[in-house]
Amino acid sequence: MGMHSFHVDCPWSLSRDGEVRISRRHYLPEAELLPADEANLRARAHPRGVAYRAPAGARALAHAVENPGCVISGFGALALHGLPYLVEGHDTLLVAPRATNQVGDEHRPAVRRRGCRPSEVWTFHINGYPFRVACPAAATIQALKEIPREELPAVQLLDCVRRFLGAQPSEIFDAGRHRLSKEWLQHILRLSSPHPDSPKETEMRLLVEEVANRFGLTVREQHPVHQSGRLITVFDLALIEPRVGIMYDGRHHWDYQQRQKDALINLDVTAEGWTPLRFSSGTLPELPARLERLLSDKYRAGGKPTWGK
Repeated sequence: MGMHSFHVDCPWSLSRDGEVRISRRHYLPEAELLPADEANLRARAHPRGVAYRAPAGARALAHAVENPGCVISGFGALALHGLPYLVEGHDTLLVAPRATNQVGDEHRPAVRRRGCRPSEVWTFHINGYPFRVACPAAATIQALKEIPREELPAVQLLDCVRRFLGAQPSEIFDAGRHRLSKEWLQHILRLSSPHPDSPKETEMRLLVEEVANRFGLTVREQHPVHQSGRLITVFDLALIEPRVGIMYDGRHHWDYQQRQKDALINLDVTAEGWTPLRFSSGTLPELPARLERLLSDKYRAGGKPTWGK
């Protein structure tokens, strides 16, 4: 029994017969599967090209019922904890001390004999059935081991678990002892933040910080801007000295009414002396060049800054 125990309802219609088989003995209705094009896109990053249409959380529960005594870890555990990003498209990972290591596929979980200490196991009672689930910190470490050792995806994952699951850097570091390189884990934890609302915002933050460091500028996250005591907006990122505010516009910004609101925000913050910059998924790759050009224009020919001039 874990240190934490929760009672929740299952959001999926798992059954022993149905439309689409997602494990050895469990099925889901077609309507509860992820779109095929999304699954195929994620399959390009999967090491064996497996396209998972069943949601990560549903697969984790189905496999856990079929493998009693195991602990759900990795991305499946993070899905059950409620992480809204990055969990789909990966193998379901179960930790089963008495089992043989196994590679996962569309109907079988990946199995590891090691990867979860007793103190790291939480219990989820889902529809009355007890599931053993790795705590957020331990699940995060296992998930980091399942993805390429690259800076951006690692920091995106850390940002998400800190922002949405409340995992603390010290907890993640402790969970990573003897499991991940200490130097690598310290490095990506230093780069992480609890503020980004999505992986794309994490990508934007890292790009902005890289440019700001070249110019010796201060970057602040979630920076509020007021006008006569009224809050106008909160910039995702702000470059303080040149008064440049940067925002990431996700899909909800495509709405007509939201676009009108965003246009008014741009006018108001400009009146307060700020230069607003908005980026989306399609324009994010252009951020470094455009931001560097803007900042370069704020320097005199002699190379001295003109902030506040």
